[in-house]
Amino acid sequence: MKIEILESKGNTMRFILSNAPLSLANALRKTLLTEIPCLAIHEVDIFENSSVVFDEYIAHRLGQIPLITPKTYIQSPREVIFSLEAEGPKMVYTKDLKSSDPKVKPVYDNMPLIQLGRGQRIRLEAKAVIGRAKDHAKWQACIVHYIMKPEIKIRQSKIKDPKICAQACPRKILKVSKGKLEVTDETKCISCMECVKACGEDAIEVKHSNKDFIFTVESFGNMKVKELLNEAFNVLSQKLDDFSKELKSCGDAGARSNGQG
Repeated sequence: MKIEILESKGNTMRFILSNAPLSLANALRKTLLTEIPCLAIHEVDIFENSSVVFDEYIAHRLGQIPLITPKTYIQSPREVIFSLEAEGPKMVYTKDLKSSDPKVKPVYDNMPLIQLGRGQRIRLEAKAVIGRAKDHAKWQACIVHYIMKPEIKIRQSKIKDPKICAQACPRKILKVSKGKLEVTDETKCISCMECVKACGEDAIEVKHSNKDFIFTVESFGNMKVKELLNEAFNVLSQKLDDFSKELKSCGDAGARSNGQG
């Protein structure tokens, strides 16, 4: 198994997972989506709210705010308290939340929370804890998808006009070099089959690898994508260890049972 980074920009990364079974690719995707521990607001105490927005709506909005999650909180889970006190007329933003730990704060300062009219007030405390998206979507740390890596096979002798084939590709990954059609980057192929329509099935064939997968991971900003990947593999490794121990204990129990019989 091998991972090759294709592109990394901001909170988004594209990489190839090579020489891996489909089951592993799917397990990695599900782990990234549901098993990564991160911080989210879980409990809210609202002491004063004279706005037109119900308490429950405000609590729900607070829970959906992505929070920066330092690695120390994953290794040693503990809670963080946020406080908010504001009076209108004003728009209340995530930057108005005061954290008990300066390292833990909303990823984005400019997310609007509530519009307060003249004379309206809000005062609350919110507790953020470590959780996982399998329990609630507010703990989801990223979005992720993968595709099977496209494999483009060109039969030069069957191509009548390579320029027409190259121009048909909307992703511009086909080019003509010395009168021959070439692929510049298979990883950008979207399998639209426009090249096949333009040149014919006997000239170009687009298949998909069953052991190489192109992943796209976009973090919500709680953690960097590399940290998400490391944590995902840690979770998978721990699950395999737990499974191995359970399997061994079942085998030992069976052996003892046979011995007594």
